[in-house]
Amino acid sequence: MAVKPIPEGMNTVTPYLCVKGAAAATDFYCPDTPPARSHSGAIPD
Repeated sequence: MAVKPIPEGMNTVTPYLCVKGAAAATDFYCPDTPPARSHSGAIPD
């Protein structure tokens, strides 16, 4: 039996990245832009 690449009931795939220091980098490179982080969370080291 072949495995389906997308499970039944699912119609999209949402990739995401975990980048250490991303919030600080965004603040550094875009200091005049208000934060637009809708789904961010700190991950403990």
